[in-house]
Amino acid sequence: MHKAVMEKAETAQDQEVYAKRYDDLATKHTKLKKQYADAQAERQARQDKTQILEGMIDSIRSSEPTVIGFDAKLWNTTVDHVTVNRDDTLVFTMRDGREIRIKR
Repeated sequence: MHKAVMEKAETAQDQEVYAKRYDDLATKHTKLKKQYADAQAERQARQDKTQILEGMIDSIRSSEPTVIGFDAKLWNTTVDHVTVNRDDTLVFTMRDGREIRIKR
């Protein structure tokens, strides 16, 4: 866009042609800015998910080799919440967003 403005300042051009070119460049610029912002947001979401998963893995590795009973630390680092439905199904929502459904 800057180049187009500088060319306009240096040489005589048809105003309509210049305006169309400038508008096309501005539209392209806006589209590219949105694509960049979307890619940055996706990258951040992946980094956040990576941190959650690494925390879960570290917690599992540091727990006892065989879980014999309920381990509160393991539960709190892997399970976000559990939903109990009227049809006796349990939905475990894990910290990484996965859902595990169990019929009682």
